[in-house]
Amino acid sequence: MYQTLLVPLDGSKLAERAVPVAAQLAQAVQARLVLLQAIGVHVAEARTYLGEIAIGLRARGLHVDTVVAPEPAAEAIVSFISTRPVDMVIMSTHGRSGLGRAVFGSVAEAVLTHSHVPILLLRSAKDVPDFAPAVHPRILVPLDGSHFAVAALPHAAALAKALDGTLVLTEVCLEPIDMSIWNANTRQLLNDIEHIHQRERRHAQGYLGHLQAQFEAEGLKVETCICRGAPGERVRQQCEQLGANLVVMATHGRSGVSRALMGSVALDVLHHGHLPMLLVHPTAHAQRAPEAEAVGLKPA
Repeated sequence: MYQTLLVPLDGSKLAERAVPVAAQLAQAVQARLVLLQAIGVHVAEARTYLGEIAIGLRARGLHVDTVVAPEPAAEAIVSFISTRPVDMVIMSTHGRSGLGRAVFGSVAEAVLTHSHVPILLLRSAKDVPDFAPAVHPRILVPLDGSHFAVAALPHAAALAKALDGTLVLTEVCLEPIDMSIWNANTRQLLNDIEHIHQRERRHAQGYLGHLQAQFEAEGLKVETCICRGAPGERVRQQCEQLGANLVVMATHGRSGVSRALMGSVALDVLHHGHLPMLLVHPTAHAQRAPEAEAVGLKPA
């Protein structure tokens, strides 16, 4: 599934945090690495910099190519993934130039908006645990029953298989209204609302249970979790409570993070969370969504 992994660099140590993660994944899935730097320094200096990193990676038996691009960072990354066979982009959310901004900066936003391949975004804060050393990672996949959310599943499953990890499939049901604040005249209506939420929970149990059985039949380790509350907040809480190492989610295509799937959930997790996130463009998968049709998912 993954043959080429692209790693954009800018010469900073923070951006280089993506290198060990990319190396681990490349070894696990037997992919080649492409190190790319947009010209912000002399061409010879950029080639030397990338070459030194490549030497260390090749010593580990990895196939590594280096590219010095003439465009600015965002244009260089988007152009490369548009014209070359790339299966994943792995990039730090901080660095010195364009990547030096937070995840909502111009470079990351441009890549998320225009990329048709998954983007693995890594946090660069010093107190954030690395993903690369994770042994048997726990991969959290937030779902909402839609065709778009299903797009994340093949990638999460592929990583779980390659890294001998565990899929943690989760769905958040919205919190019912607190009936204590209403008078007796509205209590019946609120009871009906509670019944609706209970029905949604049963549907979620059936939906996640079907996916769990499907993936376990393929030899994967799978857990499921259903909870209530504000989706973004609950997903972030589950990351800590369930010991997740990676979050895999689908985004809503053309407008990148700004119109993330499940409303503002992906945006919330990106903005307030600290774990690495693999964001998947759902367009191609949404045309088929065989898993979704098999369990009777609601339309996206």
